[in-house]
Parts: sequence; structure tokens; C-alpha cells
Amino acid sequence: VWAHNTHVGDARSTAMQQYGMESLGHLLRQQMGAKNVLLLGQTCFNGTVYAARNWAGTATVLPIPPAPDNSVEGLLHRSGIKLGMWLFTPDHRATALNSPRGQRAIGVSYDPSRDATDNYVPTRLTQRYDALIFIDTTTAVAPIN
Repeated sequence: VWAHNTHVGDARSTAMQQYGMESLGHLLRQQMGAKNVLLLGQTCFNGTVYAARNWAGTATVLPIPPAPDNSVEGLLHRSGIKLGMWLFTPDHRATALNSPRGQRAIGVSYDPSRDATDNYVPTRLTQRYDALIFIDTTTAVAPIN
């Protein structure tokens, strides 16, 4: 199943848990067992995205500004890796990747001017996902007409 990070990640590893929210990833791990599910997240440091500025808006190509230094994306950017995939093991639970830090969440509506204040979910990365794809600079998809 391919879904937005907010849906596919395990909500118990984010601030969503304090509001009693569940996610597809949480429910799949609970129903099928964590060993039978692979939750794959994806994120980027900067680039462009195809989205609307608000729910009623028209989708267009929007800029994604550089992520804050203290975010998941900032940490991965500073590693110097431009494109990578991490498979998390229990050994990763004691690393900086598991310390709570903001992870960018861009959906179908996105306002780049509010990126730093509205788009970061406090996350324990190695518990939210089993693996993560990181693209340093991403390019928006193009609609097929």
C-alpha cells in the first residue's frame, strides 16, 4: 500500500498518539504483526511539489524551501547523501534518528510560506517506519493530460 507519510507511518511514534489518532501503519502492524508489514516513508530536504495552496485551490508546482537544521530532513541533508534508503533495525533505536524531531508532512494542499510552522510532525523516525527513502532535492510530478 502506498500512502502519505501521515497515513503509512505508525501514529504511536508521533504526536498524533496524544490526540488518540491512529494511522494505517499502526493498524497494519497491530492487525498483521510488525514482522509481516514494512512501513516505508519518503521525504526530501527541498525542491518542488505539485499541490494546491489550499483545499479549494488549483494544483500547481510549488517550491519546497530547505528544511530546518533540527528536522529529520535537515539531519539527513547534512549527511551529504543526495539519495538514500535506510532499512531500520532494532540497533537504530538508540541513534539520533530515533530522537523526537520534526519530519516534514506535505499533503495535497501546501503553503510554502507556512512550511516551518505548519508542516512538521514530531517523530521518532525508526519507530514510525521500517524504512525511509530520502531525496535531497526533489522535483514535482507533472500531470498527465
